[in-house]
Amino acid sequence: MTANFEEQIMLKTITAALAVVLLGTAAATATPVLSGAYTVTARDLCQQRLIADFNNSGGPNVVDALNFSSGDVPSAQTLITAKFIPAKSKITVTGFVDEGSGFLLQSTGSKSGSQGTALNERVQSGSISYSNTDTTITIGNRTYNAIYGQIDKNGIAHTMAFMGLYTDGNPPDTCSEQDEAIRQ
Repeated sequence: MTANFEEQIMLKTITAALAVVLLGTAAATATPVLSGAYTVTARDLCQQRLIADFNNSGGPNVVDALNFSSGDVPSAQTLITAKFIPAKSKITVTGFVDEGSGFLLQSTGSKSGSQGTALNERVQSGSISYSNTDTTITIGNRTYNAIYGQIDKNGIAHTMAFMGLYTDGNPPDTCSEQDEAIRQ
């Protein structure tokens, strides 16, 4: 074989390999489609502030009062069916949410009472707008980091996990939301 012929074969092999890599990369980075009904579980963990008032009149470092921040935002767990309608960029949801304070504060003595919200369960339903990229999903006005899995030949993601931080309440408490979605 001549050197020129070997170079041509090597060049064709490299070109073919590069084409496979580029086509695979293009398919892997395409924005997954969210379509149809998904079972979604979500967890919201909110970091509430517990305010301790120290008073030195009764001795050094005596706690005079404990209070939740006025931005008391409950933590929650959600189980819903979410129907993604890509043509309308809408999600319709039906399901349940359990929510309440991370802990309840029961005061005794001169300042008796309780603060916080007891756990309760309620029905959740409605619709909201969404959009997504290959690494994020925006639901309403919140954007989350997203990882998609089991993408079929039509580009539809059959699994998705997403999470992100947000603030809520007044003054705002910081919350972390983590969700998993499995196509039905």
